Amino acid sequence: MKKLVIRVDLELEDLIPEYLESRRKDIVLFRDAMNRNDFVTVTQLAHNIKGSGGGYGFDLISKLGGDIEHASSEKDATSIQKSLTDLDYYLNHIEVVYK
Repeated sequence: MKKLVIRVDLELEDLIPEYLESRRKDIVLFRDAMNRNDFVTVTQLAHNIKGSGGGYGFDLISKLGGDIEHASSEKDATSIQKSLTDLDYYLNHIEVVYK
């Protein structure tokens, strides 16, 4: 399987593994909230990742967070699930290269 290479500032090297692990844990929290139809929690989680991804060099995480946040405000479970699938795929297929 081909990895998605993401170039990240070398100064963030110590922070990135924990950041990415937290996003993987967020997937579990998102899915749990969706199982309970808890769109408030989904919106909060999505807002947080929307605001953080770009700062670490992961623009797609921010974009998907925005997509999930918008879909959650519409209570669009299908779109949320698709974006979660995309986020999960991304997190499991990236290779971080520090520059």
